[in-house]
Amino acid sequence: MPALSLLPTLRHPAMIPAVLRRPHAAPEQFQALTGLNPAEFGALVRRSVPLYRLSEAARLGQRPRRRSLGAGRKFEHPFAERLAVQLVLRHSRPTQKLLSRITGFTESTLSRDARRLAPLLPTLDTADHLPPPLRSARELLGLLLLSALPEVS
Repeated sequence: MPALSLLPTLRHPAMIPAVLRRPHAAPEQFQALTGLNPAEFGALVRRSVPLYRLSEAARLGQRPRRRSLGAGRKFEHPFAERLAVQLVLRHSRPTQKLLSRITGFTESTLSRDARRLAPLLPTLDTADHLPPPLRSARELLGLLLLSALPEVS
């Protein structure tokens, strides 16, 4: 996989592909990656934020703490981007290594978010409705690069 090794491994929120930051800018690509159109994704985010806060408060309150709730390291990426990346993992099924290289999320962040956000994500009915997994970086980059073209004003 020489093409994958040429990808930069920057850890910066600006590296998130535009299609995941602004779903309405490229709705076809967003739906191909996540399985949801931008309106459905917006509704999912609005519904998920309060549920996520409740589940995190319950998780963090399970045992005695040294620090107060909210102390500690903050998330590098906004909630909507983290949710979109988890949808890409579930729908398009690239490897975490591939997705981390393309989006700038660390593999540990992807794993942590997978555990924490899984209850909020739509359930997949059966394996019959799943698209085949992406076989290469080229397939995933093809979907992402369609939205990376310069905007015409």
